[in-house]
Amino acid sequence: MSPFSLFLPPTILPPPFFSVSPNLFTHSLQYVYSGSSGIPNLPEFMTVGLVDGEPITYYDSNIRREVPRQEWMAKAVDPDYWNRNTQVSMDTEVIGHLLGRKYIFKMLFNK
Repeated sequence: MSPFSLFLPPTILPPPFFSVSPNLFTHSLQYVYSGSSGIPNLPEFMTVGLVDGEPITYYDSNIRREVPRQEWMAKAVDPDYWNRNTQVSMDTEVIGHLLGRKYIFKMLFNK
């Protein structure tokens, strides 16, 4: 998984007298997906959104809702963001179950 880097255009950079390195504006965005089965008290599916390795969003199959993990994230997006991303995570969960079953059947029947 490769991180997504965000670079601000030069027009947004501060005037030269601040002498700020462009590297200060580079961040990584990653999503980690995990599935499990039959483990007590562990969700069957979960996803975590990370910026620079810090969790910003969380969803699991028990709470069935995408939630912010950083206060700034809760304030930075519109309220419908959480509804939209909850639906995306639910859809990803279904796809994960289908792909998992296909993989299991493939392993069982060597096809």
